[in-house]
Parts: sequence; structure tokens; C-alpha cells
Amino acid sequence: MHNDSYQLMSAFVKCYLERYSSDPIQILDIGSRGLLGQRTYRDLFAEHDSWNYIGLDLEVGRNVDLCVSDPYDWVEIQDNSIDVVISGQALEHVPFPWVTMFEIGRVLRDSGLACIIAPSAGPEHRFPQDCWRFYPDGMTAFADFLRFRELEVWTNWKMRPWCDSVLVLQKPVMSIDEAASFRRRNQLLKAVVATEPILNTSYIVKQPNQISVIGLLESARMKEYVAGSGYGSNKGIIGWLDKTRRQAKTTLWSTAGPIIKVTQRTLSRIFRCFASLRSGAGRQ
Repeated sequence: MHNDSYQLMSAFVKCYLERYSSDPIQILDIGSRGLLGQRTYRDLFAEHDSWNYIGLDLEVGRNVDLCVSDPYDWVEIQDNSIDVVISGQALEHVPFPWVTMFEIGRVLRDSGLACIIAPSAGPEHRFPQDCWRFYPDGMTAFADFLRFRELEVWTNWKMRPWCDSVLVLQKPVMSIDEAASFRRRNQLLKAVVATEPILNTSYIVKQPNQISVIGLLESARMKEYVAGSGYGSNKGIIGWLDKTRRQAKTTLWSTAGPIIKVTQRTLSRIFRCFASLRSGAGRQ
């Protein structure tokens, strides 16, 4: 997880969760395993005693609290048990991300929030595979597919090379029929990618106390917050190197470009002269 992604998730916490700093909130981080030397999102939630951060991944490792046995069927987590689901720099590595999105929707409590950060650009980086890049329309498609409320979606094109896209969505308060429909659609998706048959349930009974402490929200306009805070402006050594590279490229072309053009014209004239001399010698 690169630094830009950390800053974006920090903005999500600032814009959407600070108002619930004293409330007990269950936070699930999808794809939480941290590489050596990299920061993790856990630091963003550690200072709030009432918040419980859970790192989920497929393999044991740094910053992992829970390993799931199936990437598309998290039987280890109950339905409607999580207030906030976050994920950064993980979805591009998932072969079937729409199934993962449905599992995110399943574990979220009604009115719970999800913040998904994924690259729209950048080089291939296989952990163990690299399948996708996401534009804003692709993020909106996830929200529409789930039938959840899209609070905001955007891409920060200044944050190179990854140009991360951000999706913030909220699970609606579902009726029993809506919850049953969501469950059936989720089971159908799981059946498509499952390696073994899945038993269908004929009905679902919605349990009480499955609504998050998070109230009905409107867009907190993370994009404006990020722009105003200077995130993604490529400051520091990386930004300096990038700026220096672009300036050097511009200077080189402005200096060498005319020389190259003159050289090309001169060589073209020389070749034409040789060609005319050869043709004249041939006629003699």
C-alpha cells in the first residue's frame, strides 16, 4: 500500500468517521496484509479506543487478524456485523471483484459505509496476480450492482503513477424482502465462481440490532478535502524527481529537436544527391 493510498484513506476517516469517534465501530480492512517497511491503515484507527480494527486477508502475515478460507465466501464473518469496510490497493488483484463487493455488502450493517481505493493506472504488480484498473464509471457500476447509495466516486489523476480511484458507498436500510433479494443474488454470484456446490437457503429472517450507529449520510466531498490539503501534489523527493524528469525531457527536446530536424533534412538531401548520381552513371 503506497503513501498516496494511505493519505486518501486518512481523508476518508477525517471526512466520514470523525463524527463517530466515541461510538463503538467495527472496521474491516480487506486485503490488509502489509509488506515489510510499508504503513498499514491500522494506524488511522488505533487512536480511537471505541473503534475495533480487523485486518482480513487470505494469508497469515503482518497486520492480518483474520484469514478467510475462501476469497469469495467469508464464512468467518457474520452477516450485518461490520460498520465500516475499507480496502485499498487490493481489488485490482481480485479476479472476480464484483463477487468480493457483494461479500462487502453482506457483512456491512444497514447504513454501514465502505471506502474502496484502487488504481486506475500504473505498472503491472502481481500479488500474486494483477487483473484490473478502475475508472470512476467502474466504481459507480459496483454501487449500482449492489444497489447501494453512492456517496462519492472520483479519480485523483495527480497521484501518479497509480492515479487512484475512490468509491464511498453506504448500505441502505433494507426491508426483509430487500435483504432476501440481496442474499439470493449474492448466492448466485458465489455459485458461479464456487469450486463446490452451494446450498441455497429458501428464506432469510432479518435479525434485530443489525443497523449501524452510522446515520444517513450525504457526500462529505473527500475530493475537495484532498485537493485543499495538498495530497497528491507530488511533494517531497518523489515529486521533485518527477518534476526534474519532466523538465529534463522538455529541455532535451527543445535543445536537440531542431538539431535532429536539421540533421534529418541534410541526410535526406545527401541521399537524394547519391541517388541522382547513381542514376546518371547508369545512363552513361
